[in-house]
Amino acid sequence: MASSNVRLGPPKIILADDHPVSAIGTEAVIHNRGIGTVVGRATDSDSLVRLLHSVSCDVLVTDFSMPGQRCGGGMELITFVQRHFSHIPVVVLTMMHIPGILEAIWRSGVAGLVGKDSGVTDLALSVQAALFGERYMAQSVRERIGLDGLIRVDRSVALSPRESEVLRLLASGLTVVEIAEQQNRSFKTISRQKMTGMAKLGVSNDAELFHYLSACGALH
Repeated sequence: MASSNVRLGPPKIILADDHPVSAIGTEAVIHNRGIGTVVGRATDSDSLVRLLHSVSCDVLVTDFSMPGQRCGGGMELITFVQRHFSHIPVVVLTMMHIPGILEAIWRSGVAGLVGKDSGVTDLALSVQAALFGERYMAQSVRERIGLDGLIRVDRSVALSPRESEVLRLLASGLTVVEIAEQQNRSFKTISRQKMTGMAKLGVSNDAELFHYLSACGALH
């Protein structure tokens, strides 16, 4: 269970999304469908951490790719929240289409994983599952993880959190040098994680990598 205490009233939800239109739409769905009450909103990981420290909530619904200086976004943010706010279940709502990264998100132990193009019911079911200490993955995400139309992902060689983060940042337009500086890691380390991630995805060069990311929707 997310909490041993009896909860009075609708579930309290903190919503984190750096895209205003998406955030407004998600909050409207949460309100109109009776999923819960949004008690806090964040547009970057820094404001999200402040909210989590100051506002009580039952579930965190967050975008995957979030800006921020303190703990960044993507897998780094998820890991930070799980480490420092382990009592709060996390539902990830994302436009990410890369199967290996979706697999890494799920393997991290999040309570819910829903695509922004998933049905409204998926968001409701993911929050409900989170409240009862269970997990829910939207069908559209299941299909992407199983077969994306280009490359079947072998679950035994799924991307590590570091590899998925490097590929996410590459998809956002950063170079290996810029990622190394941002993550305070060596160029050699980032290059190695890029290459091992590419090998797991079945691509052999930058052109194939960016073609793969584009085809999966990660560059949109």
